[in-house]
Parts: sequence; structure tokens; C-alpha cells
Amino acid sequence: MVKAPKNVTYTSLQIQKEILHVISTKVKKVIREEIGDAKFCILVDKARDESMKEQMAVVLRYVDTNGFMRERFFGIVHVIDTAAGQGYDGASNMQGEWNGLQALILNDCPYAYYIHCFAHRLQLALVGALKAVVPLNRFFTKLILVINNIRASCKHIEQLKIARASNIAYLIDIEELEIGKGLNQMVTLQRPGDTRWDNFYPIDFTDDEKNDLKKELDLYKVVKLVLTLSVSTATTERAFSAMNVIKTDLCNKMEDEFLSDTMIFIERDIVATISTDSIIDDFEDLKRRRVPFS
Repeated sequence: MVKAPKNVTYTSLQIQKEILHVISTKVKKVIREEIGDAKFCILVDKARDESMKEQMAVVLRYVDTNGFMRERFFGIVHVIDTAAGQGYDGASNMQGEWNGLQALILNDCPYAYYIHCFAHRLQLALVGALKAVVPLNRFFTKLILVINNIRASCKHIEQLKIARASNIAYLIDIEELEIGKGLNQMVTLQRPGDTRWDNFYPIDFTDDEKNDLKKELDLYKVVKLVLTLSVSTATTERAFSAMNVIKTDLCNKMEDEFLSDTMIFIERDIVATISTDSIIDDFEDLKRRRVPFS
């Protein structure tokens, strides 16, 4: 800054916006590369910002090339014409025509049409189809028996917790697991259901077991598809929490693109991998600069 010409310090608000846009573009490129040609799910939710605009957060959920499930914030869009609606599973207390939740909401908002959640419908269809695969059906039947046997005994549950804790300690020792707040918590063993399956992570299987699963059951693509289905809106809610921190009553005139580019720092783990030199190169390529960088 000391050596820079006084008329090209590159510290103006417009320059800051351009740099943020460069970073945002590079983060989105990384997300697209993580998805590759895999299937992905789009999660959207709306909230009103400080300037009374309806903002829609866009989150992509997918299984990356390493087999890990990701939910990535991709941007926020100002929407004007919005349609109200409601979607739940097929439980009678939800979709009941007279006493269900959808009927109660329709009484106050007649345009909030009910749609049976497509994620649940797809999951039910997948479960129905997969039950016809004998090895897979046998696997889940045995899994339910094992889970029921463990859950019926406090001693078995304690033994499972001890074994799990020992395994976590070993994996941390060999640096196969990250450590930090909220990570590696002990959870209750859940029964698999037709509309709610637990997640299985790559770390739970050896390489040989992974290969056996792919060869014998051809499950890998199916599991990826199931993991891709949305199960919550926590990531979109987190995006709105970030929006409320950035766009306050003192900064309520931010342009929509500037707000979206600023919020891309939600994906700070990706931002941390982007080199300063690559940002400078892309910034220079945006347009002709008064003083060339190189």
C-alpha cells in the first residue's frame, strides 16, 4: 500500500465487491467439481431480510467423489413472486383431509396447497423396489434383528458404546478422524425404517468390504442416491442466520449480488483452499486495469 500509486490503491468499495465476486465464483466452481456428474438435490427456503426483501437460499446436497455427503450453500436470490405451499410425509396426522395439519393450515391460507413430500415418496418407492432384491432384503432383515437384540439389553448397549468409543479413540490416534466440538458423539442405535434410514459412512467399512458390497449387491449407487435425498433444512436456516449477521439495520442497502457473494464465506473450508495468487489473477482478468499487476 505504501508503494502503490495514490490513484490505484484498489481499496474502494467497488474493488472489494469485485474481489468478493471472484472468490464466490471460485467457491462455486469447486462445488461443481465436487458434484461432477453425480446426482444432487436442491434445497431452497425463504426468509425476509432487514430491507424487507424476500430472499431465497439455495443449498446443494450431494455425495462427493470421496463418498462423503455434503450440503453446500450455493447462493441467495431475491424473489418477488412466490407461491405458498406445504409438503409433508403421508402420515394421516399430516395429510388428513379434515383434521390433518394441512387442513388446519388451509383454513387460514387457502392457497397453501398440500403436496405429499416427494423425498418420502421416492424413498418409499426405492424401499419397495429394493425389497425385491433377495440379498438386500435379507441384509436389512438381519440388521433389524441385530438392532432389536442390542436395544433390548442395557448390557449390550453399554458394550456397544465401549466398543465404539475404543474404535473412535484408535481412529483419532492414527489421524483417520477429525476432532473438534460436536464431532464423534455417541448416538442411540436406531431401527431402519421405510422412510428414515441411518447414514453409513465410508469409515465404517474396510476397502475389501466396500469392494464386496459393490460387486455382490451393487448398492453403492443406491446408497448415494438415498444420501442425496434431503432430510432437513438446517443448512438453509444457517444461511439465514448468516444473512441476518451481514445485512443489519445499519447495512440494509446491500445489493443482492453483493449479499450473495459475501455469504459464500459460509463455505469457509473451501475458501481456505483458494490461493491469494489465483484470486489476484482472476481479479486482474475481470477487466483492463489502470496499472497491470504483472
